[in-house]
Amino acid sequence: MIQKEFRSSPKMHILKRLYARLHLDEIKVRIQQDIAKIEAGDFGEEIVAKRLNTYKNTIDIHVFHDITLYQNGLFQMDFLVATSSCIIILEVKNISGHIYFTQNPQQLIRKIKGQPDQKFRSPETQIQKYIKQLEIWNYSHQYNIPIYGAVVFPTLSSIVNSDNTMTHILDLDEIEQFIYKQNQENIENTDVQKFINRIKEKAIDYRINTLGEYYNFKLYHLNSDFLCPKCHSKMLKKSRRKWNCSNCTYTGQRIIKEELDEYLSYFHQDMLKQDLQKFMKDVSKSTFYREWKKIQK
Repeated sequence: MIQKEFRSSPKMHILKRLYARLHLDEIKVRIQQDIAKIEAGDFGEEIVAKRLNTYKNTIDIHVFHDITLYQNGLFQMDFLVATSSCIIILEVKNISGHIYFTQNPQQLIRKIKGQPDQKFRSPETQIQKYIKQLEIWNYSHQYNIPIYGAVVFPTLSSIVNSDNTMTHILDLDEIEQFIYKQNQENIENTDVQKFINRIKEKAIDYRINTLGEYYNFKLYHLNSDFLCPKCHSKMLKKSRRKWNCSNCTYTGQRIIKEELDEYLSYFHQDMLKQDLQKFMKDVSKSTFYREWKKIQK
């Protein structure tokens, strides 16, 4: 059963809007690169989500995509799979080329002919960290459930040498057998259903509020246009309530609350209120403060 379905990274939408608003070309280059990485990640995760969905008639599993929990800080897992006897964390990596793992330090190395080697933080370290954090989270809720983890390379563009790793490394076609094996090696656990119910209650919607710090820009580096929700081009006002996109066929109303949520993805709320009211000069004070109250709830 799919408990939390696949959806594209919420960060993708925000980064595309930031790219459309920002005046600083050197930062826009970085944003474009980050968008490309997220698109690759989303593509890989969607492949895995579709494959997991095909197991519903053969394995009794509960699948959560893109789950964020809090345990001495936030931790975010690509997939959390609960069987009748255990929990499995899947970390998805859509990286093309020849992939090697190193130890001391733990790194992932990508080799592509004609290009310099690239190193990435090891997903092996990520999985180990997530398992430990989830174990502590479970302990705090008095659940005693075995937890396993694996790194999935879902596309044929990844040629993986996993000789130098102790972590389970899976191809797309190996996921089902891995889940089945871990489930069979453990006895049915009554804590699993409690865990599933608690995850539904405690999972946190991923929210970004530090992009201004990360990319090093200020409010005055942005334009305050009403942007199209579809293509992020400038919207043009046609009547009191009707706006048309200057680029695509989208027509709609301006929703101030959504714009405020966007700006709160860039800057901390306590730094923003007065400056933002002045920045959104085409929005009346009364409308601004009315909508601001809504996002405080």
